Amino acid sequence: MNTKPESPSPWNPFDTIQEEESDFKTYLFNYLKYWPFFLIFPALGLLGAFLVNKWTTPIYNIESAVIVSEDKPSIGDDLFDAVGIKGKSNVENEIGILKSYTLAEETISALNLNVSYFEDGMIQKTQVYANSPILVMADWTHPQLVGGLFKVTMGSNGKFSIEIEEPGMAVFNPKDPFYLTGLSQLPKFKSSYSSGERIKGDVFDFKIINISSMPGDVLYFSLKDTPSLALQYKNALTVSTFNKQASIISLNLSTPVRRLGEDYLNKLMEMYIDRELKEKNSAAENTILFIDQQLSGITDSLTFFENRLERYRSQTRSLTSHKKELRSFHDFKN
Repeated sequence: MNTKPESPSPWNPFDTIQEEESDFKTYLFNYLKYWPFFLIFPALGLLGAFLVNKWTTPIYNIESAVIVSEDKPSIGDDLFDAVGIKGKSNVENEIGILKSYTLAEETISALNLNVSYFEDGMIQKTQVYANSPILVMADWTHPQLVGGLFKVTMGSNGKFSIEIEEPGMAVFNPKDPFYLTGLSQLPKFKSSYSSGERIKGDVFDFKIINISSMPGDVLYFSLKDTPSLALQYKNALTVSTFNKQASIISLNLSTPVRRLGEDYLNKLMEMYIDRELKEKNSAAENTILFIDQQLSGITDSLTFFENRLERYRSQTRSLTSHKKELRSFHDFKN
């Protein structure tokens, strides 16, 4: 008995499509059971980014520039150098001046940055600059508590209480301003003070003036001595040139308070320009003094020779008169 082989069934493309759809649905249902994680992880990422932005203090980079013009040496420079008149400094010297501790100290003193003010934020304390509702006036001729944080709680009738919020403090002594001593025991304050009342102890002396705070407001402030601030800003300031050939100096300062950084750089450049003007005025005064001294020497020399000439003329007139007398006498005898 002969059997014929069965012919293969014809290929149906719809079967392949159905199989692919079945596989896709299988994969989809396998992943859908994890759908809560697809919602939780993005939400956690957004929450983490929000908390990082809230907890991280923003840092602003403040930039400025100053042009330094270098004078060409002249023939008179050697003459003025001999009497102590310096020529104009080059770019490297000007960078050293802008980066100097002395200029930073003058800028800090001009801006009165020894007191920093803070208030409670949503998560952390934020610094308040230029619009603090209180004003702290410290007597820096008296020892002061620097560093740390004071807490001021406003009460009624212009009264307020004060306490130490962060105890990491040291003692600044004006007799030795470059050395801070440790604090063995935290000071105690009265239960309340009035606006403008002197708050004085062995290691502190300041006044707090209420400007616009309301009862119940809680404010914070910190004191910092000028030498420490000047060193801090000196190290934070970056001074450089755009390139070796340029005479433009770039100044960069990173700070968490944008307006404070702008005010500091503006005042620093103002103090630098004032210093340059004072040096030029001093050089001009020295030049005038030098010329006056030279003219005075010339005048003295002229006076000396004029007196000698006058004596010579007097002696000549005397001899001439004597000769005339002798001639008259001789004529009379003849």
